[in-house]
Parts: sequence; C-alpha cells; structure tokens
Amino acid sequence: MDLGERVGEFKIPPRCPRANCYAERFVLTARSELTDRVLILSERRLNAVLAEYVRHYHGRRPHRSRELRPPRPTHPTMNLDAPADHIAAGTRGSDQRVRAGRV
Repeated sequence: MDLGERVGEFKIPPRCPRANCYAERFVLTARSELTDRVLILSERRLNAVLAEYVRHYHGRRPHRSRELRPPRPTHPTMNLDAPADHIAAGTRGSDQRVRAGRV
C-alpha cells in the first residue's frame, strides 16, 4: 500500500497553533538530523533513510514518563530495582566544598 493512499488531507482550524505541532516537530527533526547530513537523490533512498531513522527513534529512546523504558521494550534496559553497589565512605574524596573543620 502506498503512503499516499493511507494519508489524507487534513485542514487545520484557524487560530489553533497546537493543531499541527507534532507534524512540525517531526519535520524539523527529520530535516535537521537526516536531510541536512545525507544527500537524497530518489524517493526510494528517502524511504530507506526515514525507515532507518524511525527504527532508531522508537527503538532506544528512554522516557521518564515510562520509567526509563523505551517505547518498544525489545532492547534490554537497566534494572532500577536492583540494589546499587555502594563505595565505602572512606575510599573516595569528600563531596563537601568546605571541610567540616574550617567552618
């Protein structure tokens, strides 16, 4: 199925600045990250580059709202529930800017 068959024309209502913000953001990102760096001479090459970008974009991009899990959880993520290995208190330098004895 051709993309032109699935995507129709949509008229944006007047005085609605947020109606097209998601499409504008994608176009800006695709332009700055893809087409400014790659010379695209054909529609076939454009489709291949966009497909690769979409795989990268949705494959491993952590979100705070998803508890640092990518949109597609096919990639391994760090287990945040596991106990952290703490360094002994005397083995590293002090985090304080002013030493306690000089206050």
